[in-house]
Amino acid sequence: MYQSDYSLVTSQYPSHGVAAGIGLGLPLTETYFVTGNMSFIYFVKNSSDMKMDITARTTTGVPSYEIRKVTLDATQFGVNFEPSVGAKISESVIGTLGARLVWTRMKEKEDHPNDYIKKGDVWNDYLYGIFVSVMYML
Repeated sequence: MYQSDYSLVTSQYPSHGVAAGIGLGLPLTETYFVTGNMSFIYFVKNSSDMKMDITARTTTGVPSYEIRKVTLDATQFGVNFEPSVGAKISESVIGTLGARLVWTRMKEKEDHPNDYIKKGDVWNDYLYGIFVSVMYML
């Protein structure tokens, strides 16, 4: 039995996938409009290389230190949702204010017992925020 302290984890996620969705825009008046986009994401290739600096304390209290690289292979999918409101500011300028929420789920395909990762482990990731855009039409 030992306790591990992960002091530094460096990871890369070269994920490649496809997305399909639908967008809708509705005019409220001649000046204002609303839009909404929703898309579904599926990552065809999703693996991550993690370099971990690990300090492990054994039952004897003697610490050990190692640097290990682990490659994880997982299935990943998610949803992207973007509602916004906009206005035609002038003949050439349009501005929008909106929100964005992206949820992705990653499910591990294999066991990594030394790193306490099991086949079927799931991680959820959320990205959200507010965005503002201004477009000038030539």
